[in-house]
Amino acid sequence: MNDQGGGSAPLINQAALFNALVDWVERDVAPDHVVATQNLAGGAVRSRKICKYPDKAVYNGTGSTDDEGSFRCVVHRKVPADLMQEQCRGDPRWSPRPRAAARWRRFAGLAALS
Repeated sequence: MNDQGGGSAPLINQAALFNALVDWVERDVAPDHVVATQNLAGGAVRSRKICKYPDKAVYNGTGSTDDEGSFRCVVHRKVPADLMQEQCRGDPRWSPRPRAAARWRRFAGLAALS
């Protein structure tokens, strides 16, 4: 198992990912994010927060951009189009228009992302 990042991009630690999956399945604790790391020259390590979809990692404005602790996961203010289409697929009441999509979310009991 490759437990450390390397190469040209940060990699997710497989053991940590497996443990997050076990917590989710066995303890009903879904992860908000996992951490990916990359070994840099001179022994430095870059870490990145990988947020659950559709959330995204946003820099806090302070701290190193090579430290996952300098980022937070932010929820989209609206449901991304691809996710909305997937949630509403096959339902004749679904419409790609925003107002209709919002009505459908309320009707279907789907939590609106804020």
